[in-house]
Amino acid sequence: MDYKIAAAVVIGVLLAGTLSYFIWLKSTFQTSIFLYPREIGAIVGGNFAVFIRVSDVSDLYSWHISLEWNATMLELVNVTEGSFLRNKGQTLFFKTRVGEGKVSIDCSLTEDIMGASGKGILAKAEFRAKQRGTCTIQIYESELLNSKGEKINYSVSSCIVYAQFMMD
Repeated sequence: MDYKIAAAVVIGVLLAGTLSYFIWLKSTFQTSIFLYPREIGAIVGGNFAVFIRVSDVSDLYSWHISLEWNATMLELVNVTEGSFLRNKGQTLFFKTRVGEGKVSIDCSLTEDIMGASGKGILAKAEFRAKQRGTCTIQIYESELLNSKGEKINYSVSSCIVYAQFMMD
């Protein structure tokens, strides 16, 4: 009888430890959307790229991201789809300018498959620096959905652009 009690205690401790580990692991590796690089040194009159990246995501099926920036300082040149969802299957990708200094970008898989997992590039935004100064390019609206149409929780990070003349 003592062996059964001891075995039950050991199994209980092992289960509690395993559960605690997975709770810790889930909270440690939270999905994030971020702009890369986080700091950009740009030359006035020159173009530069900002990558919209995702990390630690599971089953990403579709996403929506809206960016905003100082339109006096920066001009959006182009937005192109990244490889993260495209490597998983057929996608529908589109962008819409929603005002001065704002763009809305959407992408979704079009097949009935599981979404993409891991990390990668969602999109690339190319800008031209119009004048000297400092501004933030930020994600002001966003949503990630899995293949069941459920929202995925995530954190968001922006980037800072330092534009200067060639000789500064």
